[in-house]
Amino acid sequence: MSISSRICVAVRKRPIPDPEMDIVETPSPLCIVNEPKVKYDLSRYTDRHTFTYDEVFGDQCNNATIYERCCRPLVENVFNYGNATCFAYGQTGSGKTYTMLGSAKEPGLYAIAAREIFARANSLSAAVVVSFYEIYGRKIFDLLNNRERLFAREDADKVINICGLSEHQVTDIQEIFDVITAGSAYRAAGQTSANAESSRSHAVLQIEVRETKSANARRGPKTIGRISFIDLAGNERGADTFDCDRKTRMEGAEINKSLLALKECIRALGMGKSHVPFRGSILTEVLRDSFTGNSRTTMIATISPSSQHCVNTLNTLRYTQRVKDLGGGANGGAKKEQVANSPPARRAVAPRRKPFENAGGGRNRPEWVADFASDQSPVASPEEDDDSNGAVQRPAAKPRLRRLSQGRGGTPPPPPSAVKVKDPKIATIVQQHIAALQSNNDEDEDEEDVEDTGSEPPAAEEVGVLKKDEERQVRKVHAYVVEEIAKAEEKLIALHRRHIDSKMTGIKEEITAIQNFEDNDSVDEYVARVRMLLQKQRDDMNEILDMLSGIGSMLRDEEDLSKTLTMSKSKGH
Repeated sequence: MSISSRICVAVRKRPIPDPEMDIVETPSPLCIVNEPKVKYDLSRYTDRHTFTYDEVFGDQCNNATIYERCCRPLVENVFNYGNATCFAYGQTGSGKTYTMLGSAKEPGLYAIAAREIFARANSLSAAVVVSFYEIYGRKIFDLLNNRERLFAREDADKVINICGLSEHQVTDIQEIFDVITAGSAYRAAGQTSANAESSRSHAVLQIEVRETKSANARRGPKTIGRISFIDLAGNERGADTFDCDRKTRMEGAEINKSLLALKECIRALGMGKSHVPFRGSILTEVLRDSFTGNSRTTMIATISPSSQHCVNTLNTLRYTQRVKDLGGGANGGAKKEQVANSPPARRAVAPRRKPFENAGGGRNRPEWVADFASDQSPVASPEEDDDSNGAVQRPAAKPRLRRLSQGRGGTPPPPPSAVKVKDPKIATIVQQHIAALQSNNDEDEDEEDVEDTGSEPPAAEEVGVLKKDEERQVRKVHAYVVEEIAKAEEKLIALHRRHIDSKMTGIKEEITAIQNFEDNDSVDEYVARVRMLLQKQRDDMNEILDMLSGIGSMLRDEEDLSKTLTMSKSKGH
């Protein structure tokens, strides 16, 4: 079975309260975005972007329809001793959590799949076990064990295991709902420019089916199959986070990095490369089994059809298109045409469902839980929906950068002409980091990541407004500095822990030296011993102080770069 037949890419359009702001058409399998633009002479025109996917769902489709078209084959693979993965991808507030977890009145994909899994597992006398964890930044936390920190380890068979992950056996949908409700309360969330309560982590719900008896009692019950439902963190453009605090900027950088790594892994598999960069992020590392062996994957991209979110919608669709192409060429299934001096084509407005409600249903169980508990039979196939469509975004992450340590390997400083920024302070910061970016071989490949905001503004002469090439260079350096800060944080914590352990050991050795001196040692031996211990402590402290100074310098650079980009954005508009 080819990799393309094992990966299904779908797009779901979110309902919109105001039909006049709807710029997305969904004639499945096409997704058409009518992007409104304005020329220099203020005449209006429309860029019509067309994308093609495996499945496209309109705003009238419910979760049951999406399950039948995209997720039922995943459950079939689970009971065929395989792995299955279902991703929900899209910008903040586009309906990812609603699709996965549902609402108080409509079950999500996990509940519909669990209903069928229980029915089939009962017929096999198999046990169903669930686990629920989140990937926040570079860390893994168990959402069912008071958010305990977990670690991913690779065993001798090259299998990634999450050490310490708690598992809970469940027997019906009510128990699964209780598990998800308890775990969701611990999930990391924060405020962004698009949503006051945005998920800032990737939530992974794993449902595993195991045989109750095993031929080899020492190895425990044999796993029949496993399905993972992954609610990815909301993607966002880097430009939308520059005016946020540093924590939000760091979170956004890590989210976009993991999403880019996910796309690169799927592309590498599609192109048949011998090396697949699973180690590009924690997300792809722990999900390695989902893309290899007997596995099937579904990616559901959710989009908002409002004209206000046009840029984010196009980014989502471009990212998903790259996943759909599987290395067959950038935007191979996408095309763009210009419709001059004419408004977007409008469809007849059908009766609309209410916009997505907050998933979860609060503390009270949703209405559908009782119905599911009384009926464990597989879900009947719903009627086909003719109005469906899909599109995906490329994350706001910048092109992958080859990181070269500054001052090592004799890296020469860049020539003055390489720095395009005129502001002396920002130019100095850029020059300090630009050498690590000059070897980037992927710049041309990822050019489509540069944000398209419509007609280019006239050349900026005002102080504080960056020209396009200057802004691109500053953005690259800012992305590099953010990632270097994240890596330095891990090194600093490890070094500090080692210093504390060494200090505790040194204190014990100092006490021993005093006791020996009081008993029988000479003063020469005592002086030499104490000098060696104190010098070691001083060297350790100097190393930590140097690292703190380096991180402090990078934090100031990040702050200055962010302010410059924020000022350029505000004055440029």
